Amino acid sequence: MNTVETLLRAYIEALSEPTRASILMEIEQRGELTATQLAERLDLTPNNVYHHLRVIKRYGVLAEPRVVPGPTYVEKYYRLRQELRQAFKDPGWLDRAQQDLSLEARQAFWCAFAMVAGQLMIRAAKQYQAMDPAQWQETVLQHPTGMISLRELGSSQYQENLETLRAQVVNQPIEESESHKFVMLIAALPGIWNSPPTL
Repeated sequence: MNTVETLLRAYIEALSEPTRASILMEIEQRGELTATQLAERLDLTPNNVYHHLRVIKRYGVLAEPRVVPGPTYVEKYYRLRQELRQAFKDPGWLDRAQQDLSLEARQAFWCAFAMVAGQLMIRAAKQYQAMDPAQWQETVLQHPTGMISLRELGSSQYQENLETLRAQVVNQPIEESESHKFVMLIAALPGIWNSPPTL
């Protein structure tokens, strides 16, 4: 296994806990963030963030932080290693990196990923709720890729929905698709309604 594959595997293992996954996704999206910024963005205490950053560092997926001296303190900006940022440009990296995971490791990753997706949905709901209706319409409804659906689907309905989404993305003008970024959550959750959750 080459070095990049080892790093990708370590990254997936680091993602297998929801708070660590949220921290890593924030760093990936923003390029670099301080512990203070992470705490504010994720509604965590700085001590909690520092604890998780110490654990994440053990996986070897973070570059050396950029240190910025302040008048009375030193601020560290955390970022992912360059090799990981390059690897993420390949859309198939996640599937390949999961291939040889143990059943337990894959289960932990899926559970953490579902929890982070839930956190993202809550963040989106809070942001949309804070908007006035006109701003919300411009942000969500006027984008052809803005859609939300939550229901059980048969195989043919699921395929139709994916084809509709694909057609909307393909039919966008190239300039718009390159200048707008989208977070897309597609979840197939087998068995979720079969029995009540035991929490």
